Amino acid sequence: MRIILLIFFSSLPCFSFNQNLFPKIERSKKDIQSGRILSQVLKDLKSKRISAVSVRSLTRLLKKKNTVFSPYKGWIEDIIAVSKIKSIKKFKPCENVLEKDRKDALYKLLDKYCYLKFIKLYAYMPNKSFEVYGKHLEEYLPYYLFPLRREFITFLKRIKGRGSFERMVSDRVLKVYAREAQSFNVRILPHILITSDLTSYIQKTGLWDKESRSFYQKKMSALAKKIGAINSAQSLNRVQIEEELNKLIDISRRNINIINQNFARRLFIITGRKLLAGGRYPLAKHSFREALSLAAEENYNDSLFLYLWTDILNEKYTEVSKIINELDIHGKFENLDSRLKFWVAYTSEMTNKKRLAEHYYNSVLESHPMSFYAVMSIKRLKVISKKIKDEINVGAIINPVYASASIPLEEYSDNLITAFKRIKIFSELDQMDFVSHENHYIYRSPVRELLKNYSMYPVSSYEELKEKIVLHMVSILHEEQNFLKSFTIILKGIEAGRHDLNFDFLKALFPKPYMAEVKRLVGPKIDPYIIISLIRQESAFNPLARSRVGARGLMQLMPATARSMGRRISSGALNNAKTNLKVGIRYFIKLYKKYDRNLIYTLAAYNAGENRVKRWKREYFKNRSLLHDIEAIPFKETNLYVKLILRNLYFYKLIDGYKEDSEMVNKIFDVSIAKNVLSSS
Repeated sequence: MRIILLIFFSSLPCFSFNQNLFPKIERSKKDIQSGRILSQVLKDLKSKRISAVSVRSLTRLLKKKNTVFSPYKGWIEDIIAVSKIKSIKKFKPCENVLEKDRKDALYKLLDKYCYLKFIKLYAYMPNKSFEVYGKHLEEYLPYYLFPLRREFITFLKRIKGRGSFERMVSDRVLKVYAREAQSFNVRILPHILITSDLTSYIQKTGLWDKESRSFYQKKMSALAKKIGAINSAQSLNRVQIEEELNKLIDISRRNINIINQNFARRLFIITGRKLLAGGRYPLAKHSFREALSLAAEENYNDSLFLYLWTDILNEKYTEVSKIINELDIHGKFENLDSRLKFWVAYTSEMTNKKRLAEHYYNSVLESHPMSFYAVMSIKRLKVISKKIKDEINVGAIINPVYASASIPLEEYSDNLITAFKRIKIFSELDQMDFVSHENHYIYRSPVRELLKNYSMYPVSSYEELKEKIVLHMVSILHEEQNFLKSFTIILKGIEAGRHDLNFDFLKALFPKPYMAEVKRLVGPKIDPYIIISLIRQESAFNPLARSRVGARGLMQLMPATARSMGRRISSGALNNAKTNLKVGIRYFIKLYKKYDRNLIYTLAAYNAGENRVKRWKREYFKNRSLLHDIEAIPFKETNLYVKLILRNLYFYKLIDGYKEDSEMVNKIFDVSIAKNVLSSS
């Protein structure tokens, strides 16, 4: 894939993402009504039902032959067909649905409905006929067992005591567990026949025994708390801590088939963090090493980083390098996440392997161009490479020609115009599953199906044409203030290699709604880009956004926080953009002043609370480097939050071509984002 990332500004192209460039797409009231019908059906499927009202509405929709929604005809017909299934003998429509290999979210919901429909109907199968659908059961069992679904337990209860039917189901359950090499879930045992084969399998692989697991996990938790208590004591009890840590490790290793390995891994991470905060570095490293030994593929990167982190924190890069060599991390480099890649590169730099470091930093830029670590890699490349001065180009310089103009509406095929109409309607109705479906259609379709006169364009320009079409789709989402979905579409497309990161996509990823109001409210007190960067992360510019804990609006303010600013503001008032900005900016400036204009502490406090930052300053923020301080933030959510806002800030500055910041405190291109330089050099 051609990676395009222009990092500094001396030759930025003079064009921008402007949704006004794109032709307006119109839709009728009838189209909107049809969209509402489909939206209601989707809600039905998500609640595992298909109502008679929805079926009647879909039937009328088919009769009207609405051409805008004709691509959904097959899906609608499938829904109507499966809704009519009343017995297992009439299950064929669902068989047809489940046989199709699709990853589309719309059909996944229909698949789920059919799986649950089968298990309900199969429970009442006559004994003389149950074998007929035994193969279906075995085929569908992984869906019911991994994870174990309550609907399947209900099914097992219904067939309890039905002789050969119960035996057949029990045999097939054991067969699937053996095939998947899984420990048996203890919740199933009361509801199936206990055979000699089942007993042998349990003895061989272990049992997912909730009581045994709970006993050992409680014992481990108690030991971890004891270690934490000793660690918090004033006197240095290193020997005692080491003894208790070894006991914890021993229990974990002896009962590896009983305890939940991810639980044990997280416990060792929590223990390691506490020891780290107490300055017990060798013991912390020991705990992190045990966590790494328990890591599965999906959490290996996190566990490996923490194992390296103790030595990184103490700037023992020779030790870090030894571990990297011992674990053959260089050989696994391409599979690492952006954080590990950066720190492996940094370790190479600090151990005088400059050429290798430069190669690794460039790898971060190529594989994770939109990450915080890409920004930090740019910083390090500027330090170690004499060739790099004011500008870095990765891959190739952006071509400004095609990015500055849209495709005329008359060039669009009828299929593409109707797809855009549907996107507009579904965006208005906030039905993002349908928007994703349309996005997949556009990505999958060749250019000849999207443009009428595609032959007038050279084949070499097809990729650029497709990018323009995607940008038009993004502009429709922006019109409806669905920024978050537009971000997802662009980033997933880049990650999948469907298009490059060009400057127009960058502009679309970092829009600036509310900028005029933000500038008015902050005045000269604070850089407005900081606030815009924060809003992008907090709410994706959705004034009605609400978090699971009750934070509201653009700046995700808790009602209690708003009231603490000396204003009688109702929770509902925080959904008003102007009110939210006014209170949120006032609160942010208060924190900014409190932390002596240190942006890292300010952002951490905004996300996690002032009391936590007070404790973190005492226990974790002990470094001369702000980069290390960011990495040391113990809350994963806050850690990522701070990094993403700094990343946002960098790209907003890049897009608008800032050569100098008015505030020394936020000189982002030297990556100086607090009173100290964000650098480890």
